Amino acid sequence: LTSGVITGSADIDARNGIITDSNSGIINNLIVDSVLVKNIFLKGISAITGGTFKFSHNIADNIQGNMMSTAISNTGGSGSVINNVISNSSIAVSSVRSSGSVYYNNAITLSGTGIQTVLNGEGTGIADTIRNNAISNSNAEGKGIVIYSPYRSAVVRENIILNVDEGIINAGQSENCIPVFTGNYIDGQNRTGSRGVVQSIKRPGMDNSA
Repeated sequence: LTSGVITGSADIDARNGIITDSNSGIINNLIVDSVLVKNIFLKGISAITGGTFKFSHNIADNIQGNMMSTAISNTGGSGSVINNVISNSSIAVSSVRSSGSVYYNNAITLSGTGIQTVLNGEGTGIADTIRNNAISNSNAEGKGIVIYSPYRSAVVRENIILNVDEGIINAGQSENCIPVFTGNYIDGQNRTGSRGVVQSIKRPGMDNSA
């Protein structure tokens, strides 16, 4: 099968890898473990129907068909993203409207954004925790960890972020929401214009579909 769509020197034949069916309602206890997902246009491993999940010990590579392509993603659910290895992705890990998830001990390289959580806790749920992840060698204008417009006080701790343009971004938090950033190590490694921590009151425009 040849599509003629070339990304990362590979001919891309699949739009999505593993993704929940939007017509199936809420799916709980979804587990994806020890899977290799590569050469995907848009979504590598994705829970789009809410519910609970565990994504662990997976390898994801070359998921960068467009700027919203995401290796591992969650919309509206609660779960864990643990011990995954991700490379060459537009966005390595993304949650939109997470109802409380943990992102732990993931190794992310050569990607546009490492880990982002968008509108965490909108409507219901608890704060996300982003801990002990290693994010390095981003694409141009790359970002390490991004907290967008949270409704809960996410915890970002003990992460190592190396050679990215912007290490940690906290944007658009409400008055009642105070994310916690502690024990993180950030080194831009002399990238021109690189910044360690970016704080903004603005709510940037974004595509809210994980």
